[in-house]
Amino acid sequence: MKKLLVAIALMALGTTVSFAQNAPTTTAKPKTTKKAKKPANKAATAAKTMYECPMKCEPATDHAGKCGKCKMDLVAVKSKAQKQ
Repeated sequence: MKKLLVAIALMALGTTVSFAQNAPTTTAKPKTTKKAKKPANKAATAAKTMYECPMKCEPATDHAGKCGKCKMDLVAVKSKAQKQ
């Protein structure tokens, strides 16, 4: 009778340990990744119109307006990808 009780106790302990190892933990954070939105292709970014000062005072920018140094109107320029 003692052997039967010991065998049942060992099986119960083994089952508990087995299920405890496979149980999900509540302290783990769910894996979430935020992917940056990428353009569909490189041509979409290359086709963007750039504006530049005619006097080349400042680097090209992506919006029209006036040059910060000489106050001339910025003009649209073609990028290297558009020229090809």
